[in-house]
Amino acid sequence: MKTFRHAAFGVFSLLLLVSCSETFKEDSIREYNLFFCIASFAGGIFGAAISGNMAFGFTGFLILIGIPVAMITGNTVIIDYVAFGPVFGPHISFAGGVAAAAYAAKKK
Repeated sequence: MKTFRHAAFGVFSLLLLVSCSETFKEDSIREYNLFFCIASFAGGIFGAAISGNMAFGFTGFLILIGIPVAMITGNTVIIDYVAFGPVFGPHISFAGGVAAAAYAAKKK
C-alpha cells in the first residue's frame, strides 16, 4: 500500500510540475505560474469526480465548442487553454480519474 501511495504521489507531482510550466516568457524560458498549478489541481479533482472516460468525453465536447468559435472569431483560446489547458485537458483530468480508479480498486 505504501508503494502505491508513493508511486501515485510521484505521478501527481510530475503532472503538477509539467502543468505549472505551461506558460512561457517571450524569450522561451519557463515561468512558474501559481494559477496554472491551482487550476491543474482542480482539474485533477474534476477528473476524479467524473472518471477518466467522462473526462475524455468532456474534452471532446469542449473541442466541439471551440472549433466553431475559432472558425468564426479566429481566436483559439478555447481550444488551447480550455479544452487542452490545465483544467480540462486530458493530461490532467484523465490522470485524476485514473488515480481515483486505482485508489478505489486498491481499497476494495
